[in-house]
Amino acid sequence: MISSKHMLLLRLSGALLSLALSSTASAGTWPEQPLRIIVPFPAGGAGDLVPRIIGESLSKSLGQPVIVENKPGAEGAIGVNAVAKAKPDGYTLGVATSGPVVIGKRLFTNLPYDPKKDLAPVGLTYETPFVLAVPASSSVKTLTDLFDMAREKPGTLNIAIPNSGSVQHLLSEQMKNVAGLDILNIPYKGGGPAAIAVATGEVDMTWAALPNVTNLIDAGKLRAIAVSSAQRNALLPSVPTVVEQGWPMLVATNWNGLIAPSGTPDYILDKLNTEINAILNEPGVVRKFSEMGVSPEPRTRAAFQDLMNVEENKWAEVIKDAGIKPL
Repeated sequence: MISSKHMLLLRLSGALLSLALSSTASAGTWPEQPLRIIVPFPAGGAGDLVPRIIGESLSKSLGQPVIVENKPGAEGAIGVNAVAKAKPDGYTLGVATSGPVVIGKRLFTNLPYDPKKDLAPVGLTYETPFVLAVPASSSVKTLTDLFDMAREKPGTLNIAIPNSGSVQHLLSEQMKNVAGLDILNIPYKGGGPAAIAVATGEVDMTWAALPNVTNLIDAGKLRAIAVSSAQRNALLPSVPTVVEQGWPMLVATNWNGLIAPSGTPDYILDKLNTEINAILNEPGVVRKFSEMGVSPEPRTRAAFQDLMNVEENKWAEVIKDAGIKPL
């Protein structure tokens, strides 16, 4: 006769076996429905086009449609918050950039999510340098020219920034701080409008993500005087880097990755990372990225998290040195 203690153990063993089989089945059948990628920016630009390129290939490899959904607003926080609050079942991903994921919590006191607690890294997609651009009609041709002019006319030059809390905003503050410049920030709603404002002579300069200014540079409306990378960029081979011009502390990149709600099963995150890294190595994808001026950056989930940690510490120091107060 089976004792009540033995019966309890048998029931517990059965429950555990059932749970294990259920987990295995889930791992083998995911995905069973369409996925969505939330882009926290308006349509257009590399930050929107890249997830669409990846989504197209991902839908083929996973056998499910991948829908790209734009949720712009609040410097990217609205879209990222939608990811953070989504069900962690592997069917919702989001685009991650420095602003809403590593800088936002340092600058905005009412951020509705905690990036480290509410978000999980999936993988890095690309990196691209920033370009310091001036109107083509400007006499400025180098960082030295710009800094000399700013020092001769303190408080008279201005710089367009896409929005408060963006990497371009902090890079501008860092430049002013390390070079001892008095330059006024002029905020715009996005990198595109900021670049156009400089091209028309409305503003004196801007740090722009490379994809936002290549056409304006090629059209002779903007002059690039520096790139924020350690090496020259293939799309702008004649433009010297900040390192070459003596300002290595201004090295910075505009990166883009994919995130998921915290609690998404590891086997799903690992599968997505593997699939996305394979897509980033496809010749057709590499070509499309290159045409936009961005470089595919396949990395592990852990390596992507390491990058975000480094970025958070770096920009936190810039915020502190520049005396920027949280809003």
